[in-house]
Amino acid sequence: MYYACEEHSESTLDDAVEHSGEPPFMDRMAEDNLSTRCSYCEQKAVYKVQEKRSHQV
Repeated sequence: MYYACEEHSESTLDDAVEHSGEPPFMDRMAEDNLSTRCSYCEQKAVYKVQEKRSHQV
């Protein structure tokens, strides 16, 4: 699972596709989630990106 700020959202998607070979699920995170940080920098994460095989419905 990856977390991304606005700036790194494309890089995160690219990395997830490169790792799994499939498009991932990308969900916008709740506004009140202040503690989760981007996987690439220390900014607040805006998106959660999960590979399809690890996505739970």
